[in-house]
Amino acid sequence: MASKWRVRYAGRRLIGLDEPGSRAALPKYTAETTRRILRVLDLKPPDGHARWSRPLIAAALGDIDVQQV
Repeated sequence: MASKWRVRYAGRRLIGLDEPGSRAALPKYTAETTRRILRVLDLKPPDGHARWSRPLIAAALGDIDVQQV
């Protein structure tokens, strides 16, 4: 990232640092992700578990990190 800005500055000076549009990354998880997590909580936990935990939910969904849960 720093290299990108150095090259822009070297080529265009201060004008090269002006970048229109959004600089933020697109969100990885959406409202649908939240709905999927909540739907899992309506299901019975896996055998051997009395209740859902964050790691169990993440494992059940497969594509959501435990930190997001």
